[in-house]
Amino acid sequence: MAGRPITDAPEEAIAAQMVRWAVVAASVVTLASALVGLWDPGWSRWLTVGLNVLWSLCLVAGARRSVWLGVAAVVAVAQLGFFGWMSAGCFILQVAAFAMRFPLRGALTATASTWLTASIAVALLSHLHPPGYHMKAYQLLLATTNTFLLGALMRSALLSKARAESLAEQLRGANEMLRRDLQATEALATAQERARIARELHDSLGHSLATAHVHTQLVRKLARAGDDEIMQAIDQVGTSTRQAMHALRDAVALLRPQGSGSRLHQRLEELLDRLPTGVLAHTLSVTGVSRALSPAKEFALYRAVQEAITNVITHAHATTIEIQLHYGERAVTIDIADDGEGVAHVHPGFGLRGMAERLESVGGYLEITSAVGQGFHLRLEVAS
Repeated sequence: MAGRPITDAPEEAIAAQMVRWAVVAASVVTLASALVGLWDPGWSRWLTVGLNVLWSLCLVAGARRSVWLGVAAVVAVAQLGFFGWMSAGCFILQVAAFAMRFPLRGALTATASTWLTASIAVALLSHLHPPGYHMKAYQLLLATTNTFLLGALMRSALLSKARAESLAEQLRGANEMLRRDLQATEALATAQERARIARELHDSLGHSLATAHVHTQLVRKLARAGDDEIMQAIDQVGTSTRQAMHALRDAVALLRPQGSGSRLHQRLEELLDRLPTGVLAHTLSVTGVSRALSPAKEFALYRAVQEAITNVITHAHATTIEIQLHYGERAVTIDIADDGEGVAHVHPGFGLRGMAERLESVGGYLEITSAVGQGFHLRLEVAS
């Protein structure tokens, strides 16, 4: 019997179960012999108890290292040879341990060789057996047959359980791998679709807006300088097409895969830089660690800030606007405050309701506060 450790998962499970079984079996045998020794004291009884303790230690160690199971077998054979039925318990359980610890061929070989050795020892030393504990070789065979079968059945059940658990673990791993692959495939498909939409918007709508803006400038040159109404209308068309081109550029940039463009605070800086000089003083402060958001969340925040600036310009009668962007651990927050007239009671119009709905669609929210003479304060927040 080689003394190598068990390494594969099913055998490791058997070894762990056998340790528990060996502790229980060894405890029962040792305790029983000790109780009998107290009831019927004698030197042979207490020698048997000592040998049972030695056998118990070797049996428990043999669950992991087969060499110790061999030492336990030597102790069991020695006890059987000298004391007969008085020490048969150790030998009977030893056979069960062989059947549990080794595959069938190895268990049969170990049991047969041990049984043969024990039979010779019983035949030669039976005259030394204590009175009433004489043993015959055929009795030894009968006593160990059932325990061998029980040990083999226990090994088979433990192997089946360990293999089923191993297969279940492999199946869970395969399912997890499949789930990750599916998520990666979906993310790739989404990124490709966003890129396709961005490309279509840029190539078709962008070209049309650029052409319209060029023709607007041409018409302005050809129009008579003295016709103020025509010039104002042309200027308004030019402003609208220019704003539409900026909005289209922002939408295309947000549709691009992350990592290819600027982050939210950079887009907000570009948005504020396009405000007419002298119309609205503005400041933008950024705190926290800047990081990219999902396109949907970044787009929702950007559009909400854009709408807020438009409202300040057209309705608030403000001269300054302050925007604070904060990258928190779990959320990104934008505070927008102006020095406009403010109102006593906020009645959200289409613009504010649209901002709230856009943020809610990505799991965020909009909070609005105002007071007369203290302007408006908007808080935008989305989880990151």
